[in-house]
Amino acid sequence: MGDSLVLAVQVQVHETFCRRLEDRLNRHYRASGIRYRVINGGVQGYGPVEEYLFFRDVVRTLDPDIVLVALYAANDAIEANTSAARLSNPSGAADPVVAGATTYSWIRRTVRRSMVLQVVRLRLVSLAERLGRAADVSPALRTYLPVAPTDVTDGLAVTRDCVDRIAALATERGAKTAAVLLPARFQVNDEDFGHLATLVASAGVTLDRNAATARFRAALNGSAVPLLDALPGLQAQKDPARLFFRQTAHFTLRGHEVLAEQIERFLVSSRLIPPQEDRP
Repeated sequence: MGDSLVLAVQVQVHETFCRRLEDRLNRHYRASGIRYRVINGGVQGYGPVEEYLFFRDVVRTLDPDIVLVALYAANDAIEANTSAARLSNPSGAADPVVAGATTYSWIRRTVRRSMVLQVVRLRLVSLAERLGRAADVSPALRTYLPVAPTDVTDGLAVTRDCVDRIAALATERGAKTAAVLLPARFQVNDEDFGHLATLVASAGVTLDRNAATARFRAALNGSAVPLLDALPGLQAQKDPARLFFRQTAHFTLRGHEVLAEQIERFLVSSRLIPPQEDRP
């Protein structure tokens, strides 16, 4: 489960880390008599709250054996804070605050799906800068500020709550739950981070490159849900800049391959699947 990084429309279905993971498990564990099926539950624009509601109302009826919740360090805290009211009133029918959050989420997902609207948004931002208005820090960067804003700290708490809720519901049906923490592109791409740091510095802002990852790890510390932090494994690659598309900041073919390898090792080391028996 996760957002557009999991959905991964930038590559073919058989090239996604979900399908690669399924192939690896069935290739390496064929002597165990277990047939693995990995279902891609990514939905573009979803955050932790939407993922919990999606699991509660849809996913758990599939009776999965293992639930992997992918968290995106760049913006999941902000999105969790924005949608938090839906936890107490999921329908949003009679609550204007919830309705507003739902409308905001719908608009955000609509813009993300449309390249035309993305271009319009970027041109409006560029126009505002030319008119001399200082640009606000993008929501996707607020979790990387040296001092976490309130909406980030609140959103991290909501994220932990959502992961725990998913785990509790999964346990009721005999399933195990784990989380996978995914970094932003600039956390593994030095050139990308340099450009971004220079850009925000002009507005008097500094960024802590890995603050978001550290904050998510701290928020989930002590949870019964095992956590895979994908950042170290991605940083350790010979050419980490090749792991993300420059145009979309989503995983490339190589990025999906590396992530599938990481998750396979994580599933074994966390004892979420039986020990390896038949590696070629």
